[in-house]
Amino acid sequence: MRAACLSIVLAFTSCGGEPEPTRPSPPPATDAREGSEASEEVASPSAVPSSVETPPPPGPAPTLAFVATPGPDGVALSLANHGADASLRSTVVVEVETNGTFAAAPSASTLALRYDCAHAADPCVTLAPGAELLPPSWLGTWGDMQCECERCAPVEPGRYRLVVTTCDGAHRVESNAFVLPAP
Repeated sequence: MRAACLSIVLAFTSCGGEPEPTRPSPPPATDAREGSEASEEVASPSAVPSSVETPPPPGPAPTLAFVATPGPDGVALSLANHGADASLRSTVVVEVETNGTFAAAPSASTLALRYDCAHAADPCVTLAPGAELLPPSWLGTWGDMQCECERCAPVEPGRYRLVVTTCDGAHRVESNAFVLPAP
C-alpha cells in the first residue's frame, strides 16, 4: 500500500505538480484471531468507496441580445454578446405561442447558429465579449429552414420566438417574440 502511495506521489511530481500534503495514516488494523497486524490485501471493488466528482456549478448567465427581425426574405437573426465569453449550442429552437404560452414547435427541422450557408454549424459557438453573430436568416419554413428551400413548407401564421442554450445546458436565451403572417 505504501509503495502504491509513493508511486502516485512520484508520478504526480514527475508531471510538474506539487504533491499534496501528507496526512497521517490511521493505525493498522489488527486481526482479533491472531493478535497481529492484518495483512494488507487488495480490497474488493465493493469495499472501496467510490469518489464521485460533483459537476461544477453553472457559470453566470450570458449577457446576450438575441434579436429576430421578420422581413420579406425571412427572419433576420442577430446575437450580440454584451458580457464575458459565451459558449452556445448551435441548435436554435423555434417556439410557437399557443393559448398565451410558448412551446417548442413540433418539427424535425433544424435552425442553426452558423456563420454562413457554405459551412455546417459546429456543435457549440463561442462569442467573445462585444462580438455579434449574424447567422443566415430563418426562411419562415419547416424542412429546409435556412439558406435553401428545396423541401420546405411555410410555417403557420402566428407568434414565434427563437431560443438558444449555453453549451452546458444551464442557461437559455430567448429572442424577442415576433409575428409571421400568412404567406
